[in-house]
Amino acid sequence: MCAHAQGKFFEFSAAMYALEKSKDGLAVSDAERGTVAQGAGVPNLGAFNTCLAANTYAKQVYEDRAEGNRLNVPGTPSIFLDGQRLDGKNVYPTKEVFQKFLESYINAQK
Repeated sequence: MCAHAQGKFFEFSAAMYALEKSKDGLAVSDAERGTVAQGAGVPNLGAFNTCLAANTYAKQVYEDRAEGNRLNVPGTPSIFLDGQRLDGKNVYPTKEVFQKFLESYINAQK
């Protein structure tokens, strides 16, 4: 959320997933998050680090997590369409296949 506030959510998110995967379950430090933010192009690292240190979005994140638990969302990313969760990993193995599905869905709604 701190990266999102500076317009770099997707860049930061992708880099964080890669870091977390490489750490194989070990904790990620705020210093590492700052390094990832810099690599992801977050423009104001001072504001990013302050945001992290102050837990600026902690309430929102905990509320979102609680809602996900309530809805039995297994993790991220999870995709819902018309209130139903799509199992993208097994059903839509590539971005292109998923994009074709969405396009056909949208055309069917017209």
